[in-house]
Amino acid sequence: MVLSKSTTEPELTSDWPLSHKAVRYITPDSLTRQLSLHPLSQHCYPLGFGYYPQAKSHQMERHQHVDHLLIYCIAGEGELQTQQHQAAVSATTITVGDFVVLPRGLSHQYQACKTNPWSIYWVHFDGVLSDTYVQHLLPEPSTIKLSLGLHPELVAGFDTLVSLHQAAYQLNPLIYAANHLTQLLSLVAVIKPQLQAEHFDLQKVLSNMQKNIHGQLKLEQLAASVNLSKYHFCKRFKALTGHSPIQHFIHLKMQRACYLLDLTDQPISAVSHSLGYEDAYYFSRLFKRVIGIPPREYRKLKRG
Repeated sequence: MVLSKSTTEPELTSDWPLSHKAVRYITPDSLTRQLSLHPLSQHCYPLGFGYYPQAKSHQMERHQHVDHLLIYCIAGEGELQTQQHQAAVSATTITVGDFVVLPRGLSHQYQACKTNPWSIYWVHFDGVLSDTYVQHLLPEPSTIKLSLGLHPELVAGFDTLVSLHQAAYQLNPLIYAANHLTQLLSLVAVIKPQLQAEHFDLQKVLSNMQKNIHGQLKLEQLAASVNLSKYHFCKRFKALTGHSPIQHFIHLKMQRACYLLDLTDQPISAVSHSLGYEDAYYFSRLFKRVIGIPPREYRKLKRG
């Protein structure tokens, strides 16, 4: 099979029998319409899901991909080819721990390895926010494979989703499935930066910030603690946390300030000094910028 055929051709799939341990659930059209209209599921809902263990001879080819597809490989291997519009065909091997996201509109074909067939979880999904969830996972459209490894929490999440096929064709279990699916997608977004941090000791940096929360820190100190230049340190830190090191340090300080305002009777000036700010007015302005209200109002609000 090749992906250069006319996009008007129907999808091609192998005629292979499901094993007794396999699960394949397809959401009926009537329930799909209900899920697409229900306020608790319309954001993102499954069109079908399943689990194929050691799926020998499993293969699929789609030229018109109208929804989104997740594939999580937990054993064995498979081959994947994709093509966007008239671009060259891209081929990749899928192996244990690979999480594949195939967005709508992306022509593709895949098949299990003949000598070491894969075991996979899969989910087709749609919804008014489904594109946004995909973009959240794949900020780089050219990247569709995430090497996440075998995560027990992720495997357990897919097991829970697949187990819902036992509820047959009932709306409420599928609403639960829809919300569980968004949890899975959000979990993958959490796992990704953990992997990116493998060669960057983020916990060491955060620990240094906590140790110095009552004073000040220089970028040079933090960068030196992980043997990086200031430029590369700031770039890596922001990629992992979404904030610059200084912003994150300030947020930690304001979090500590909230704790002190909640649980002690210290004057605001004392809270300010305990966090390394000699100017209480500057501290109050900073607190309002981060928390949204001045520290005095925050204390009244939290104490009712």
